[in-house]
Amino acid sequence: MYNEDRKTAFIEETRSSSDFGKSVFRTTEPYEQKAGQDLCELPTEVLQEIANSHFGSRTRTMDSTIAFLRSYVTWCKEKGYPACDGIYSVQTQMDEKMKRYMVASPKHLQVVLDKVFSPVEEETVDCIYRCYLWMAFAGLEEPETIEVKVNEVDFGAMLIEHGGKSFELYREAIPAFRMACEATAFKYQHPRYTQTRSRFHGEYLMRGIRSEQVKSTTVRSIIQKAFKANEVELTYSKIRMSGVFYRAYEAERMGEEVNFDGLIAEHIIKMGSTYHRNYTRGKVANLLKRDFFDDYACWKAAFT
Repeated sequence: MYNEDRKTAFIEETRSSSDFGKSVFRTTEPYEQKAGQDLCELPTEVLQEIANSHFGSRTRTMDSTIAFLRSYVTWCKEKGYPACDGIYSVQTQMDEKMKRYMVASPKHLQVVLDKVFSPVEEETVDCIYRCYLWMAFAGLEEPETIEVKVNEVDFGAMLIEHGGKSFELYREAIPAFRMACEATAFKYQHPRYTQTRSRFHGEYLMRGIRSEQVKSTTVRSIIQKAFKANEVELTYSKIRMSGVFYRAYEAERMGEEVNFDGLIAEHIIKMGSTYHRNYTRGKVANLLKRDFFDDYACWKAAFT
């Protein structure tokens, strides 16, 4: 292996499969030797040639291999080795999946919502479904959305203050949130007429005409049907993760260090004691960290 000590350290530190890792690195070695550079320094065109020639026989194999190489480049950057972003531009089926299942930015999410729901200015109940998905992008966990109250939406600070945490309120989301906070009635459009129905009085943002607090299962079902009818393949969790990656990318562009520590801690709490008994909490955290950084690298490759 080219730079064998470095690559061995990567395999050991990330607890990657030794056989798989060494096999991948042996494949890239001739190209590294020819260029006199480690693969983390190779340009996109060379890496794409390697992928097409050696990793492209099966989509799943190619995707997992490129994810492994992206993880290696990320690790090299963390260790201070010279590295470029060539591997993130290598095209795979994984990148196409990212484009179908995730969004790139608030503007991208707005385009999706405009495709699926009626315009905010029509003053229909669709505004609360828009808010539901904007809260996903902002980072709220799904069960939290129906607990958010009108007085927790701060338009001055552009924040949602809920559960002792602050979540960003994006400019594109303002019209939907203003209506959801202020509307006392919703319009129901019919091909032959428009009917206005009084909205249930209450303090919760996510409320319709029948109750002060809607059920998350009802909202999820309505959104899933709307997505399916419009051939949109998003979910609440994918939109939420898109928001996490978007904010990480914005921070990275400003020179800040990217970390997913909060998300990792959240996942470990959810897992409780369900992970394998031979996996310590630290090992689980390391595995999750690698997964998040790999997915983040794929998200960047697909959208930036």
